[in-house]
Amino acid sequence: MSQNKSNNVSTQLNFVIEQLKIKNAHLSAQIESLLKNLESAKQENLILRAVIDEIPASVYWKNVEGKYLGRNVYSCKKMLEQGFEKVINKTSVVGKTDFDLLPEEIAEQFRLNDMKIMASNFEDVMEESFINKNGKHFHHVSIKKALIDEKNDCHGIVGISLDITQHKQAEEREKKALIAVAEANAKAELEENLRQAVTVVAGRIAHDLRTPLGILSMMSQQLETVLPIILEGYQLAKSRGLSVKLIDPPQYHFLEALPGEMQKEIKEVNLYINSTLKILSKIVAGKIEKEDLEVYRINSILDRALNNYPYHDNQKCLVLWERGEDFDLLGNDVLLIHAFYNLIKNSLHQIEKNQKGKVYLSTQVEQTMNTVRFKDTAGGVNMDIINRFFSKYKTNKEEGTGIGLASVQQTMEIFNGEIVAHLIEGDCVEFIFYFPKFYRSNV
Repeated sequence: MSQNKSNNVSTQLNFVIEQLKIKNAHLSAQIESLLKNLESAKQENLILRAVIDEIPASVYWKNVEGKYLGRNVYSCKKMLEQGFEKVINKTSVVGKTDFDLLPEEIAEQFRLNDMKIMASNFEDVMEESFINKNGKHFHHVSIKKALIDEKNDCHGIVGISLDITQHKQAEEREKKALIAVAEANAKAELEENLRQAVTVVAGRIAHDLRTPLGILSMMSQQLETVLPIILEGYQLAKSRGLSVKLIDPPQYHFLEALPGEMQKEIKEVNLYINSTLKILSKIVAGKIEKEDLEVYRINSILDRALNNYPYHDNQKCLVLWERGEDFDLLGNDVLLIHAFYNLIKNSLHQIEKNQKGKVYLSTQVEQTMNTVRFKDTAGGVNMDIINRFFSKYKTNKEEGTGIGLASVQQTMEIFNGEIVAHLIEGDCVEFIFYFPKFYRSNV
């Protein structure tokens, strides 16, 4: 009987041992599976972490206190690039807040944005801009979302920020370019309207001027008939010893030539009006052609301009011309003469105002261009004035219109030439007319 009991115990013990072996094998299999899953999860976590680190955007997550729980490598590189040296690597930010890493005003802005997200328990897209210590501007577009558990409790935020600084700069450049184009178009339209208006007004002025010019022409014709009789009567009275007020010889010669000079000047003015209107209408229509210009000698033009300018008192002695090399030019004599009139008038005004200075003119045949130099030594000029010389409707004189020098520049452009101004001798100015090389054989 004792033997039977011993056998039963042995059988039960073997059964228990077998059960333990089965369970141990099963447990070993589970452990092995768990280890494999753990290794797989570890690998996936490493891959996920590597992906997050390499995402070309700043990825970060913080707790409710604003302390960083993690950040990807890209974001650390970006912060270093943007001048925030406190960020060394992705682990150096763990446990720190934006106030530990960034200037206070930037950190305050980021914290307010984070608190807004956590309070709403929603995600939001926002633009965050800041300036680093070197004064450089940066712009980010950020997507932030609250970290919510299954109980709907908030544990912080996760965010992705993309640097859009270059896009903003390109956008700003494009905006400025569009504004510049719009301004240029508006300016071109305004100038076109002004040219049209100038043509209309010039036509009206020309019409209004022709009436008194016609009257002056009739008066000069009457003088041409009557004045010789008056002068003959004066000579007869003088020869018979009658009491008459004597006329100085220069005055007498002036009176003799007066009707002819008046007719000559009236003809010149009418010619100028007709020529100006003709050229102006072609300029406005954009139809100026080489056939509208003629060949002239520069010395002949200067002779006419300097001799016919209406000087006052002793002004003529203030304008000195060093007659130099002569050359041909293709242009319009009336427009060019009045261009010189403009400069002479401005210079004499400045000389009278400053009580000093003279005008010096010279010509020169150069290798690529022919030039006329017009030097005004009255002084009182600076670079700011020089830069405004050829601006339309801007003037340095109280009674000026700002049209004079701009029209001179336009005249030179019509002749395919150029006029420039520069300072000399401190505060004096020299204008240089550049005329293209031209030979009569080209006509």
